[in-house]
Amino acid sequence: RYLMSDQFNMSVNGGYDKYDYNALGGATQGASWSGGFQWTPSSRTSVQANAGHRFYGPSYMLSIQHRSRGTVWNISYDDSVTNTRSQFILPSAVNTAALLDHLFATSMPDPVARAAAIQAYIAATGLPASLPNAINYFSNRYQLQKQFMASTAIELAHSSAVINVFRTQREALSNVNVDSNLLGSQNSALNDNTDQTGINASLNYKLGPRTQSTLSATAYRIKSVTTGRVDNNRQLSFFLTRQFAQKLSGIAEVRRIRGTSFGTDARPYTENAVAVGLAMKF
Repeated sequence: RYLMSDQFNMSVNGGYDKYDYNALGGATQGASWSGGFQWTPSSRTSVQANAGHRFYGPSYMLSIQHRSRGTVWNISYDDSVTNTRSQFILPSAVNTAALLDHLFATSMPDPVARAAAIQAYIAATGLPASLPNAINYFSNRYQLQKQFMASTAIELAHSSAVINVFRTQREALSNVNVDSNLLGSQNSALNDNTDQTGINASLNYKLGPRTQSTLSATAYRIKSVTTGRVDNNRQLSFFLTRQFAQKLSGIAEVRRIRGTSFGTDARPYTENAVAVGLAMKF
C-alpha cells in the first residue's frame, strides 16, 4: 500500500487460491491479484475500489460510505467463492445497529453512550436487529457469488427509516452430486445458477413520548436461471410498542406473508398472524 496523501492511497494485493471441491470442469486453484485505491475526503465519506483476477475470472470490489446530519448511505459490491456453511457462520445481513451508529455519531460522540442509546432505540421502536439480505439457500455446493447491496438510514424529527436493496447472483462451481440427498433428482438443477433480488424497508413513527409504531415491508424474488423457476415472497408487518413503566413495555404485531413452497409444484401459501407480548426488566 502506498500513501499518496492523508486522504488517498493505492494498493496492490497478490496471493494464491486453492479449493479441493469436485469441480464441474473448471479450475479450482490459481494465482490471484488485484489493484485499487481508497479515498477518504472527509470523516463522513469513504470510497474503496479494487479490480483484479482470480482463478474463476475477473474480480471486483466496491465500498462507498457516506453520512450527513440525518442520513447514512452504504453501497457495496464484491464477488467470492462461498458456500452455505460459511454464510451461516458469518450471516449475510445488514446490521441495523451499525447503520444507526453512523447516523447518531454526530449527535452522540461518546461510543459507549451511543451504543446503549442505539440498543434502547431499537427495542423501543421495534426495528429489526438486522435487515434480511441475500441469505443463501441450503446447499452443500461451492458457488461463485456476485453481490450488490445498497442501504440507508434516515432520521427525521418524529420518524426514522431503514432501507436495504440487494441483488445476488450465484453460479455453482462444485458437482451437483453433493446435494443429491437434499434436493433429489427432480430438483437437482435448481441451484445451478440463481439470481436473487430484494428490498427491505422499516419506517418508524413516534406517536407520543411512550408510544411508537413501525411498518416493515420485505419483498424478494428468486429465479433459477437453469430451470426457469421464479419464486416471489412478500412480508408486511405492523408493530405498535408502548412503554408502560420504566421496566415494563408491551408490543403488538400484525403480520401477513405470501410466498411459494419449495416442492416441485411450487405451491403458493399465505400466513396471517397477530401477536401481543410484554417485556419486563429485572
